[in-house]
Amino acid sequence: MWNSIKYKEWLKLRWIALGLLVVGMLLEIGFYSTVRHSMILGNANQYWHNIVFRDAVFYRIFKFFPLIAGLITGLAQYLPEIRDKRIKLTLHLPAKEEKLILWMVLCGTAILIAVYVLLIALFALIGSYFFPIQIISQSVCTMLPWFLAGLAAYNLTACITMEPLWLQRIIYAALAAAMVNLFFITNKFCAYRTILPWIILFTTMTSISVLYSIYRFRKGEM
Repeated sequence: MWNSIKYKEWLKLRWIALGLLVVGMLLEIGFYSTVRHSMILGNANQYWHNIVFRDAVFYRIFKFFPLIAGLITGLAQYLPEIRDKRIKLTLHLPAKEEKLILWMVLCGTAILIAVYVLLIALFALIGSYFFPIQIISQSVCTMLPWFLAGLAAYNLTACITMEPLWLQRIIYAALAAAMVNLFFITNKFCAYRTILPWIILFTTMTSISVLYSIYRFRKGEM
């Protein structure tokens, strides 16, 4: 049964994941092309100076992509469940509803993390051609909150989508926007390094928010 659910979620998300991966790769190739252009035709020394001493973020265009990817993945996975009333069939399977829903969340999270890991790996691989490892590692550290924001957005999208009452959805969406905004307060290099474990914990905790929506769904609060 669990493998069947995993396969079902994979069928729903495989093309979405591939599309997001391709778009993310194109964005990375795009801003590295800009870096190459700036170093060849511009002042390479000034470009390096801006990155090292002024915390210039050459990958700024990538900032909100993980967030958008999380939203799209969440909507693609859970909207069909509500629209086509598939969730009712899922909740009638011979297992605890909490385990069923968390397994769905885990499947979606695993696919999203796989996309993120591949994008981070490509970022580091191409970046190593232009910059030393210190700049690449600091850049990845700077980007990690953006990817965690994407995971949090995915989890909160599940919670909002599964909520049966529209008024509650609006309230949840407002709260989710405020929460996700915390991941984008600053662009400075490694600004979140000291609190990164807490951000990871917070992101993990958002994964169980969907359980309250499912509880209300089962109780028929329409």
